[in-house]
Amino acid sequence: MLERRLEGNQFVVGEELTIADFSAITDIAQLNFLIKFKEIIEPHKNLQRWYSAMFKEQSVQEAHETLFKLIKMSHERHGDLLK
Repeated sequence: MLERRLEGNQFVVGEELTIADFSAITDIAQLNFLIKFKEIIEPHKNLQRWYSAMFKEQSVQEAHETLFKLIKMSHERHGDLLK
């Protein structure tokens, strides 16, 4: 659904970054740790483009840097429980 929404749009709602993009990137970025994200996103060119563009935004990088550290720590501490 997001793939179609991004067709012809730079961002989720159009040509400007909005709260909708920040909401979507938060959920989608977390999938990176839960499933084979690269395999799933590979056929979705619009989603790939948007995902890359979002991670060029400094605010997204900063927010997700902390999130990724927390997820990594959780996996290191509770790896057996997360499988």
